[in-house]
Amino acid sequence: MNISILSDLSTQFISKNLSSILDDTNSNITITDYNYRPVERHFYETVEEREDYIIILESTFTIYKNYLESSIKEKFFEDEFKRIKSYLINLSKKSKILFANFFEINDKLYGNQSVKISSSFIYQIRKLNLIVSEFIQSKENILIFDLSTLINLNGYNTIIDNKLYINYGVLFTIDGSKIISESLGQIIKSNSSKIVKCIILDLDNTIWGGVIGDDGIDKLQIGNVGIGKSFTLFQKWLKLIKESGVLLCVCSKNDEEIAKSPFLKHPEMVLGLDDITIFAANWDNKPTNISKIKKKLNIGFDSIVFLDDNKFERDLVRKSIPEIIVPELPEDPVDYLNFLFNENIFERNISLKNLNTDRTNLYKTEFQRIDFKENFDNENDYLNSLNMVCKLEKINNFNIPRISELSKRTNQFNLTGIRFNESDLEKIIKSEKLDGYSFSLKDSFGSYGVVSFIIFEKEFNDIKIINWGMSCRVFKRTLEQFIINKLVFLLKDYDNIKGELVPTSKNKVLKLFLSELDIIKDNIINININTFNPLKTSVKNG
Repeated sequence: MNISILSDLSTQFISKNLSSILDDTNSNITITDYNYRPVERHFYETVEEREDYIIILESTFTIYKNYLESSIKEKFFEDEFKRIKSYLINLSKKSKILFANFFEINDKLYGNQSVKISSSFIYQIRKLNLIVSEFIQSKENILIFDLSTLINLNGYNTIIDNKLYINYGVLFTIDGSKIISESLGQIIKSNSSKIVKCIILDLDNTIWGGVIGDDGIDKLQIGNVGIGKSFTLFQKWLKLIKESGVLLCVCSKNDEEIAKSPFLKHPEMVLGLDDITIFAANWDNKPTNISKIKKKLNIGFDSIVFLDDNKFERDLVRKSIPEIIVPELPEDPVDYLNFLFNENIFERNISLKNLNTDRTNLYKTEFQRIDFKENFDNENDYLNSLNMVCKLEKINNFNIPRISELSKRTNQFNLTGIRFNESDLEKIIKSEKLDGYSFSLKDSFGSYGVVSFIIFEKEFNDIKIINWGMSCRVFKRTLEQFIINKLVFLLKDYDNIKGELVPTSKNKVLKLFLSELDIIKDNIINININTFNPLKTSVKNG
């Protein structure tokens, strides 16, 4: 992993800390600091080769100097935005960008009223941050590093050292450099699919005050009175998390009917049963129930957050399932939200157009398929009854966002682990040697959308697979066989389809599948197109 830090400051403390933080990503980390000059000059003079990430840390003090020299201060943010927009567009052609927004300086030229005076610096810097954020909303290759909020949360003096800046050009304190590096590390790690996909919730004294089995519905603390306000705000935040694409599940030691009653009958509940993907309320221990939820969702433990007010239960889950994320919730529910805000466990490397907010319904539809399967004794009869239809498309501007997202989220069925940004896929569209397809699937219960992609390179008479990924939601539906059949048919003018499986701890299921087909040896795939016999599949052409 190659990372450049472009800054008008000294960033050596940050790069050293960041290198240490990224040690567990199984990458060789090279971080290069380009300091003490305007960022736009770095673009032309230093950054020549493609980097995985370019981190841009431009000091607010530099912006302030530009502001002081500006002749029309009411339009200062427009001029600065043009300058920033230019280098962001150019640099993002080379790499993924982490752009640090600007922390606020209020020179109090008009006292407290500075915030409403359009010519003041505080007004202009806020406008600049806003317009930059709006510009990069749909730019998949440019991400915000929210330095402004980070300083607000931790305190200006914790992060910034004015003396160091004036004397040595070092803006951030030692502690500040560590905090900044940790936040940057979270963003970078989120691109390797280490992201939260599910929150598993306890109920009593976690999403409402009181114990439903003892106190009854009437005595629960929810609503707009007293401590109930904290639980209501917490539920509203959880609802937003769910609507952003994270699944909500319940794991509670309770009778199921009693545990569900507040969702059905309490007038001030924010969350409803339709917000919950899996509802596990029984008297089994929580690690057992969490393991069942994980298996049913077919995701990794490291993609799950468990929230419970009870320290004993938190410790039990941590010891039983070390991979799971178990925040140490504060004792007072009033502090739940602020604590979780600071934990920043929902870092996601996405753009506005990649947001997938309908995961709950997708999983619930999948559970309907599972229930339907109980009607069949024979797997083939079940698969044939689904009436599965697959639509193949070449990579195009419409499916690029989903293919990019899929390449970053798939781990179990992922041939090489290569992740594709949208800019990578745009280059493939224009390339003569590279090509690729997306595969969409639908059945009697509904549409899965794009569930698989394959990217390959044309090498004389052979095809070399760069990566093949598929969503875990469609494993063992014989879509895998359909894709191989289709690929051989479409590439019949070539002799062989080749590729290499890069083994990981998570893609063993793919290796097993390829081994069963007898097309892989020592992790090398070789399909002779001329002698290939079509594989049996229940999927039809769309």
